Amino acid sequence: MLRFLQPYLLYVAGAAVLAAAFGGWTVRDWQCKASEVAAVKRVAEETARMQGVIDEQAVAYEKAKAAAAVVSVHRTHTIREVFRDVPVDASCAPPAAVGGVLLDAVEDTNRAVSGSPR
Repeated sequence: MLRFLQPYLLYVAGAAVLAAAFGGWTVRDWQCKASEVAAVKRVAEETARMQGVIDEQAVAYEKAKAAAAVVSVHRTHTIREVFRDVPVDASCAPPAAVGGVLLDAVEDTNRAVSGSPR
């Protein structure tokens, strides 16, 4: 009787090996898909966080740009007032008041670059 069961035992053992391999393959596939979903979630969270940082910087830039535009307009009007009705001499040198306005602009730019407030 043992001789009669030997081929069947081999078939059953082979089927068990195939089932185990297929089961292992399936479980590994599930693990990979789960880790892929977790990675996608982490990327989405990091993207949202970084977008928040960029948005904050954009708002700060726009505020600084608006403040700089006001100062620039004021300087432009000051220079126009200084040059109004000023005859140009032969040396073409600007009046002293314009030099002061331009030096103030250079100082403000240097302060802005260094990050120190006015």
